Amino acid sequence: MKIFLQFMVSCLIFVSAFAANICPKCHYENADGERYCVNCAEEIKPISDEEKERLEQINKKRFLKAEEIRKKEAEKQIESADTPPASTSKTKSKILIICANGKNVNLEGHAVRGAVTIFDFHADWCGPCQTLKQDLEPFVLGTKNVYLKKINIVHWKSPVALRYQIHSVPSVWIFDKNAILVRKNLNAIEEIQKAVSELL
Repeated sequence: MKIFLQFMVSCLIFVSAFAANICPKCHYENADGERYCVNCAEEIKPISDEEKERLEQINKKRFLKAEEIRKKEAEKQIESADTPPASTSKTKSKILIICANGKNVNLEGHAVRGAVTIFDFHADWCGPCQTLKQDLEPFVLGTKNVYLKKINIVHWKSPVALRYQIHSVPSVWIFDKNAILVRKNLNAIEEIQKAVSELL
């Protein structure tokens, strides 16, 4: 009986040696019963409850830090979509989507100084908008000192549609080289081309 009890105690000690699921080296939380860490292959040795709690706190802090970094990166991406370029004198792309979700934007801040800037208010569900796109984008790409900024209003009550009182699409607004609004509510490629040529 004594030998049997000693055997059972030895078994319990052996099992407890691998019951701890937090790796002492990389602090990775393994599944129960793992003998070696699946993250760094370190042998998982028995640890005290205090040490296990300490490692769990470390993991929690790492998770919170990673989550904070992820949120900041997401905020930066949102800001970059709604914030005008650092320099309005030059832009890398002649055609740029500055609003894809109907949120508020500042047209003056996106106007390219020294060039003619076309703002195209449109919607994905608008057939005439797609037709105009086929003519407008090649015209911009083939014309020097002309830039196109695209704004998807999404629906009539979106913030950007309400701010600029957009009641029909497509609605094209044009800013001159001094970033001043000179024409708005155009929807035909011929009148857009004529207005732009007068400003160049």
